[in-house]
Amino acid sequence: MTKGEIVKEIERDMISLSDAGDASFLQRFFKTLPGQYGGGDHFRGIRVPALRSLVRKHTEVTHEAAIELLSSGYHEDRLLTLMMMVRLYQKGDEPRASRSSKPRTSVIRFRLPGSCSRTGKT
Repeated sequence: MTKGEIVKEIERDMISLSDAGDASFLQRFFKTLPGQYGGGDHFRGIRVPALRSLVRKHTEVTHEAAIELLSSGYHEDRLLTLMMMVRLYQKGDEPRASRSSKPRTSVIRFRLPGSCSRTGKT
């Protein structure tokens, strides 16, 4: 499966799990009006247990696909992405036999665009 196909399948799953009532509640709970601390954030209304099940379902997700999902405007999409990145780190870059001897470099070296590097520059 290509990166684009993986992302589209995950997005379809996210849409099917969406709940408008929960989304409305979360919009108010997280203070998403302009000027509030969560201003501009959007919610699908998907609960964490359902997101965990998606992490287990989509074991084929790659680091590149996870990064693409991270740019979503939806809170749950970004949370799912970070949960998938934890799974990628646990799985490691290397085959299981050498897993403990090599770092999970793709996850360790990842940083959000615009965030500071070790030198303090973006």
